[in-house]
Amino acid sequence: TTTATTTATTTATTTRTRTTTASSTRTSTTHTATSTITATSTTTITPPRCQAVEEATDYPGNDLRVEVGATSTEDCCQACNEEVRCVAWSWHVKRELGCTLKGSRPRGLLTRVKSPGVTSGQPSRVHESHQAIMVRDQKLGLSLFCFSLMLPGSYEQGLLEWQFAAGLSIFACDEYVVYSNKSLKVAPGVNSSIVQSDLRCKIGGEFKTALNTEIFMAVWSKVVGDGRYRFHDWTVKVDPDAVFLPARLRRGLQHIPEKPEGVYLNNCRRGMHGPFEVFSRNAVRAWARGSVRCVRHFTRLCSGPCLWGEDMFIDQCLSKVLHVSRVDQFTLLVEDHCDPPRNWEDCRNTAAAAFHPFKNLSEYRECAKRALQI
Repeated sequence: TTTATTTATTTATTTRTRTTTASSTRTSTTHTATSTITATSTTTITPPRCQAVEEATDYPGNDLRVEVGATSTEDCCQACNEEVRCVAWSWHVKRELGCTLKGSRPRGLLTRVKSPGVTSGQPSRVHESHQAIMVRDQKLGLSLFCFSLMLPGSYEQGLLEWQFAAGLSIFACDEYVVYSNKSLKVAPGVNSSIVQSDLRCKIGGEFKTALNTEIFMAVWSKVVGDGRYRFHDWTVKVDPDAVFLPARLRRGLQHIPEKPEGVYLNNCRRGMHGPFEVFSRNAVRAWARGSVRCVRHFTRLCSGPCLWGEDMFIDQCLSKVLHVSRVDQFTLLVEDHCDPPRNWEDCRNTAAAAFHPFKNLSEYRECAKRALQI
């Protein structure tokens, strides 16, 4: 829009004065001219509009940063236009995130997630150094919300950082979050979400396992409280040292329908193992409603706290107390503690969606490459 204003003012005054004295008469004429010219030119550039704005829709993941100064969807849209790395944005009305700008990492596409109170869109133009990103609907029944619990300052932090850079494990899910007992930068745009636990536990019990039930009670309390699981078909807990392939999990979930009481996967003949746990939306709801009942039940049964790991506790809780449907999927996890086949560490089993454990980064990276055949 261009606005130009020109003002011109011209004033001319002629005054004739006749003066008479005793000796003479003199006539004088005075001319006064005033000319004023004012020119004003104003140019206003209308900011480009954002494209494909979608109400009640979130584009989770791929966060660049939170745009603190944005106070509306229009501000968020314009901030994305001005950020050369921005390929999409989400405006959260009721969340502390406010305006979140999205980049092209770790995923090469974004999932459209129906979410009340959120408006999302894409910029009207993408910087020449970046390609426009695809936004898609996940296939019905296959949307994944994935999370990992990270011990600060441990090898797990380095594993998660590499997974982000490679776009693997939880960072290939439709939405992801990293939990810890401190807020730490895990990767660009990814900060850990705080759980109320010191993340310390003893080793013991019948199976000489980590007695980490209380830790994961706190984690699940955070998952339920945040509520993001509600917008996805499945919630997946993944240990950082598990090489996890979400595309293979989706392949295994295609023919497992949701049930009113919920569904979860039993990944080992010995009972569900914790490195890789998969729960339907209704299963998480059942856990949210009934976990306290399970604590009372098993405390009474064990005459005190049962000396179990969280995987055994939640397995027993869901199947024996809350009566959530338990579906055996023994091929999805290949793990050293679950009778693995010979040479399982080569990660060439094409049926497996997760391999565990790989605590060393170079070994983890090699397993991932072999599993993906890259």
